[in-house]
Amino acid sequence: MKLMKHTLVAATAAALSMASMSAMAQPKDGPRGPNPAFASLKLTDAQKAQIKKINESYRPAQRPDHADMEKSWKNFQADRTALLKNKTFDANKARALIQQQQQQREAFELKNLEREHAVFQVLTPAQQEQVIKEQANRKHQPMKHGAKPAPENK
Repeated sequence: MKLMKHTLVAATAAALSMASMSAMAQPKDGPRGPNPAFASLKLTDAQKAQIKKINESYRPAQRPDHADMEKSWKNFQADRTALLKNKTFDANKARALIQQQQQQREAFELKNLEREHAVFQVLTPAQQEQVIKEQANRKHQPMKHGAKPAPENK
């Protein structure tokens, strides 16, 4: 059980850290306006077009088919329930279940990091340094649902 908790915590932490970089790598004009991370980089129109093309090329990998995701989740839940219902704990089955989840997460994170790398290569050396500096200064505290980030002191 402790291993499953640690795995879940690690996966959540990885997802949160990747989400912060992912948000930076997706310039878009949404309902809240352009991505503020890219506004500070002063991207050229050519860079914006290249980044948009990169993000669009990775979009299918980032958004797997909903039916496949649901099937995978149901299988995981069924396997987990069977593991819990068993009179004796089967550590090998538990490890296999955890490994399967980790492999899926790893594949997603690998694709996401590959996309982030491609976006980073579009930036000038000065912009790259700015991204690195902003990432180092970013506070890594999870926000409550619906909360707004505190204004940064400069």
